[in-house]
Amino acid sequence: MELAHVFEQADDPYIAARAEDIRNIGRHFLSRLQGTAPATDEYPKQCIPAGIELSPAEISYVPRDRLAGVICLKGSALSHITIICRALGIPAVMGLSDLPLGYLEGCDVAVDGNQGVVCLNPSPADLNEFRQRMPEEQAIAAQLDTLRDLPAETLDGMSIPLHINLGIGAEEVLTRADEYEGVGLYRMEFFFIARNTLPTEEEQYLLYRNLLETFAPSKPQIGAMIEVPSAVYLIAALSRQVDFFSIGTNDLTQYLLAVDRNNPRVQGSYDNLHPAVIQVLHDIVQRAHHQNRPVGVCGEMAGNPASALLLLGLGVDSLSMNPSSLARVKWTLRSFTMAQARELAGTALEIENEADTYRLLNSALNAAGLKALIGVAPDEV
Repeated sequence: MELAHVFEQADDPYIAARAEDIRNIGRHFLSRLQGTAPATDEYPKQCIPAGIELSPAEISYVPRDRLAGVICLKGSALSHITIICRALGIPAVMGLSDLPLGYLEGCDVAVDGNQGVVCLNPSPADLNEFRQRMPEEQAIAAQLDTLRDLPAETLDGMSIPLHINLGIGAEEVLTRADEYEGVGLYRMEFFFIARNTLPTEEEQYLLYRNLLETFAPSKPQIGAMIEVPSAVYLIAALSRQVDFFSIGTNDLTQYLLAVDRNNPRVQGSYDNLHPAVIQVLHDIVQRAHHQNRPVGVCGEMAGNPASALLLLGLGVDSLSMNPSSLARVKWTLRSFTMAQARELAGTALEIENEADTYRLLNSALNAAGLKALIGVAPDEV
């Protein structure tokens, strides 16, 4: 894989991360040439693929009803494969660089994607502990289901549009379009990744036309993504050409902090709640609103209850996330007033470290009776 090695040596972290894609393409071709691509009936009913790097194409080999989890030695919580698994509701654990991959073949494995835990050959006591967590998740799911037809609005009646990020499974979502307010992000790369051949121009045209006719039957607006720090300082100029702005917090955080989010060796330094990230988000909202342009967020940050609450307080006008995250964020928004959210954001802007910001937001969720929505802070993993 000489070409992959060339990519790995690139100074640009985004280009370097594409080495994973090159290797995946090579493995895909090799399996086809050798006739070793697994048949559907070769997968067990509860299958957990594991590898150094896994591509969306490799995951797609496993029938959806048999895919129980995913384990990767490389990657991070914001790599493409993780985003796909989150959208499909599949537990995934990434960045387990010290895990002996050879020991995994054929052994029983228990995976907790929420806690980032992988248990090899679990004992009866281990399995019992994992099973005890399942009723808790089922109870949360039942609570979330009661919110399905309720509006996403704060306790004092402020409505917040919640849009969806589309990619894997877009066709299924289109059949239930009336359940969603709109699409905030379409990950077009997944339309390419999930196929054996490149889509034709006509196929792409029909896909995008169908999306627009379904979710934006009137004249679509034109917006600009803010994903690199330099774009922040061009908002006034960009405002003369666009109707709205959308913040891609995944890449913006990566480039602002100079941390490759796909590299497990430095992923501990990647954090959406870094003080610099919060400051720049506040700056973007202020600059865009000064130009009378609304601002949305379509990164993974929007789908996390704690950070969604922070974004609300910072003045973000809309949030876009995986469909599986909608109910949790809606529950959060319906548990606070705008004044409370703004007060939390004001406090967060004065905090100088991530740990205290996590404590601030998690404490607020806990006080509002949302303990079930509190995630694990990076320093607690």
